[in-house]
Amino acid sequence: GIKFLDLTMPLRSKEEEGVHLYWNYDEHMRSVGYRTVAGLLWKWMQQNPDWDNLDSGHIKDKGK
Repeated sequence: GIKFLDLTMPLRSKEEEGVHLYWNYDEHMRSVGYRTVAGLLWKWMQQNPDWDNLDSGHIKDKGK
C-alpha cells in the first residue's frame, strides 16, 4: 500500500479551535493551513530521526 503520515486529527482539532485552515469556497488550504502542516511535519521529523525510513512503523500504510 501507499504509506502516509495521517494529519487528520491534528488538523481537525485546529479547525475545532476556530483556526480556519481551508478556504470557504473550495478545498484548498489557506496560508495558515500550510504553516500548520509544516509545523506538524517538522515536529514529527524532530521526534522521529529515522523519518526517511518509511518502514519505521510511524507512518500508516493506506493498504492495511
